Amino acid sequence: GINAEYGTTLDKTTNMTTSQPLCVVLGAGWLGLPLALQLADTHRVVACVHRAESAAAIAAEHADRVEARVVDVADVDALRQLRAELCNTAADDKGQIDLVVQCVASGGGDEDKYRQVYLEGARNVAAELQPTRWIYASSSSVFAFTDGRECHDTAERCATSEKARILIEAEDVVLKTKGAIVARLAGLYGRDRQYPIRSVRSGRAVLETEPRLLNYVHGTDAVSALLVLARSPSASGAFNVVDDGGVTQQQLYTALTKRLSLPLPPAGERVANARRAYTNKVVIGRRLRDELGWKPHYATVVDGLMEILDLEEQQQ
Repeated sequence: GINAEYGTTLDKTTNMTTSQPLCVVLGAGWLGLPLALQLADTHRVVACVHRAESAAAIAAEHADRVEARVVDVADVDALRQLRAELCNTAADDKGQIDLVVQCVASGGGDEDKYRQVYLEGARNVAAELQPTRWIYASSSSVFAFTDGRECHDTAERCATSEKARILIEAEDVVLKTKGAIVARLAGLYGRDRQYPIRSVRSGRAVLETEPRLLNYVHGTDAVSALLVLARSPSASGAFNVVDDGGVTQQQLYTALTKRLSLPLPPAGERVANARRAYTNKVVIGRRLRDELGWKPHYATVVDGLMEILDLEEQQQ
């Protein structure tokens, strides 16, 4: 449900005036909070999270920019209540939510959790919030190919796991909604998300004997892409959000081990129980670049991770 304790009162000293378009960010976490803070330049933003302590932290630090709420996207009643409360205070009296950005995470849960958060969450937003514009953050894991093929924005999708099938079904719910956007995010990394560095340093990394193409996007670039989509009223359909790519696992580990003065990881078979399903594909995001002029600041994951290591050195 909604915990109103963490809602903030609007007043004339803040930029959250009700004359601004109303935006709801569902999942104001690692990705959603930086996006919410940037959208606050042009929108009245309601930042929704799953846990009360997260809402309290947002309210404590960013009360002048966004309104923090506790909302579970799997809870129909909570979304219905959220819409009723927000639209009662909307300046235009049309009872509309101008923009919903849905970037909730399952927290690494099982298939039931995936279904609740991604699929039921999408159905609930469509039914209860009925936003004028809707951006849904999905994943490039809907392209579960292993043959090295190119996967463009409109490419066929393929699922080899129940989680990927759930994501595809959720995408279809969104894509059937007029004007809605599916933003398929490649592997995210950045501040506090440095898995390739950690795996090399810890000795857990394995250089797979089969060549493997990697698909990543830096968190900062993912936010900038979502911002471009939010500010492009005519945009709709599916967009792949990925850097310029072209990096193999071997190239990544070679660059990291050279930079860290460590030996290359041992060669071996891929780890069957890895959290992410094995894929070998090239995800290409032409629509963002060609139609909307977006380009990533970090061209490849190697560029982004090298900057993280540079900053780490400077702080020592």
